[in-house]
Amino acid sequence: MRRTIFVAALVAAGAMFAGDAAAQTGAKALFLDPTSGSGVAPVNTASSNAKKPAAVRKPAEPTPLAVNAGLMYYIERQGPDDRVDRVNPTTIFHSGDKIRLQLKSNVAGRLVIAQRNADGTSGVLFPDGRVNGGDNRIQANMVAALPSWGAWFKFDNNPGEERLLVMLTPEGSNVQPGAVPTEPLRPWDDKRTQGVTLLAQAQRGSKALVIEVDESKDSAATYIVQPAGKVVSQGVITAEIVLVHR
Repeated sequence: MRRTIFVAALVAAGAMFAGDAAAQTGAKALFLDPTSGSGVAPVNTASSNAKKPAAVRKPAEPTPLAVNAGLMYYIERQGPDDRVDRVNPTTIFHSGDKIRLQLKSNVAGRLVIAQRNADGTSGVLFPDGRVNGGDNRIQANMVAALPSWGAWFKFDNNPGEERLLVMLTPEGSNVQPGAVPTEPLRPWDDKRTQGVTLLAQAQRGSKALVIEVDESKDSAATYIVQPAGKVVSQGVITAEIVLVHR
């Protein structure tokens, strides 16, 4: 993929999805209706009468959210005839293809996106100092477009894999210390990159997340949702997006 300046543009997209969520099942239905299942109250494991040692204080554990929180993402691909198709990241891309990543959260929170480099480090794509002064807060039903709404990535003549690491911290989530970089604008070293990658892989196999891939021609998308009452590791929804270029 051609190395270029990555800019994330956040715009409202409330009308992006339509349909009857009640008629659907799985992660997509939970994503479209964040309040479904919200009757599951966050679990309070501490007793109000319990006495705790004053000398030892453990880091706060992540707490369940009262709503379904998650991410949706898909790829816009522009072909040689300038036709734009909506596809999933599982699509095989070819030299000359132009693509744009569309990523959406169904809840307010903070978003961090990084691209893994060949040397094991990661370059942070979002937040970007040129967008909202580097503020990575997002609102529900807003979309992050990478590289931007008016630009595309273009695959060069060097086949391989492009890997993106995405971290969503829903508003109200009790995040464990160190889970999210305190200075997200700084590049991640190889240790940090590996840690986020392993977290994404572990969460993908966790029962705390529901994952669904919609293969429909006009609504292709991947949904990753933390259902109400569930807890993900470190309190941050983490995903790795792999784009294969052949």
